[in-house]
Amino acid sequence: MKRDSLYACPFCGRQHSRILDRCPESRRIVPEVYRFEGIIVDGKYLLERRIGEGGMGVVYAGTHLSIGRKIAVKFLHSSIAADEDLVARFQNEARLAASIGHRNIVEIIDMGSCRGRLHYIVMEYLEGKDLDATLAEEISLPVKEATDLIIQILGGLKAAHRKGIVHRDLKPENVFLVAQPDGERYVKILDFGVSKLLAGFQVKDVKLTRTGLLFGTPRYMAPEQARGRADVDHRADLYAVGAIFYEMLCGIPMFTSESYNELIVDVLAKDPVHLLERNPSVPPDLAARVMRAVSRDPSDRFQSASEFIEAIASYSSSPVFTRTLSGEILFIDAGLTFSTDQILERKDRTPAPARKPAEPTPSGEHGLVLREVPGDIRHAVETIPMTARLEPGQMAEPSDSLLPVESSDTSLTPSRWS
Repeated sequence: MKRDSLYACPFCGRQHSRILDRCPESRRIVPEVYRFEGIIVDGKYLLERRIGEGGMGVVYAGTHLSIGRKIAVKFLHSSIAADEDLVARFQNEARLAASIGHRNIVEIIDMGSCRGRLHYIVMEYLEGKDLDATLAEEISLPVKEATDLIIQILGGLKAAHRKGIVHRDLKPENVFLVAQPDGERYVKILDFGVSKLLAGFQVKDVKLTRTGLLFGTPRYMAPEQARGRADVDHRADLYAVGAIFYEMLCGIPMFTSESYNELIVDVLAKDPVHLLERNPSVPPDLAARVMRAVSRDPSDRFQSASEFIEAIASYSSSPVFTRTLSGEILFIDAGLTFSTDQILERKDRTPAPARKPAEPTPSGEHGLVLREVPGDIRHAVETIPMTARLEPGQMAEPSDSLLPVESSDTSLTPSRWS
């Protein structure tokens, strides 16, 4: 490690000499992990400035010196690093997120420890702000934008749930919105540090959540999780998404009590105020689906992220979607057109009538050609004459010859084609 001369004090905000482990103004001891600005970790990660802090760690922005890539490095708080269970959970955050490999989940690059006791993970660097900060500024979001963002969250969760991974701490602070050049915002889910593997799935050498131990944020916590039950499953994540969606649409959390204990009681014993009472402008059907997502009984909620997506897709900015042979949902810009014969079937799955082969047409008169998007779609659709369009929200399915079955998650969120 290389030492620099100054660090930003977390207590007074001023620059202090690195040799000082106590703030001269507040007289409080500054933990070691807050004094890392300017050092190089493991000879390859330059830590430039402290950018955040969570329940388990401190985050720095930095640079991967070998390749010049911007990174974020999260260190476990030294005060809890002696707890082997918490260290294992911190390391498990890296393993779990890295194993999912989905574009709506933050990418994990590396992990390790320094000075023999300070554990860290290296993540992709994200520019933007979390959903909590966004809602503090904008209060609520338009229906289409809120739906687009929720579908992206559900897309990431769908991939996690397939691997038996439940996040268990979804909240606006853990939903990061990356700013795009065109002004749109792209979701990255953060912090799988309190995740739990479902029964039947194992990760070698990882000790996970103890039975009955309560993790999560009460305001977005499903009732079964608030009770500390051991059998919490993926539907607790779907409840949290519903609670986040509710707040995005009306600007007010479902439960507003300030104390932890009062929030727990509210979650366990009260039904939230109906969304339409707080924002009558929300389409009634959409409001009903949000309220279904936050049902106290897990069996009354959507039973999968895919089911949740299909229920709200017609309210997104890209309401036209298809389902691939592997079950993935592919969103398409509503203004695009496709061949009825070759890739579309009606919602009742009645095959389109056969047509005679189309005569060759001059260049430029064909239908859409979709180019391959790395990491999203592993196929291309050829030029197609004779086009047709689906109504918003109408489901369609491609023909067997066009979309091969993929074992990985290839669904598109409603962000626009690049």
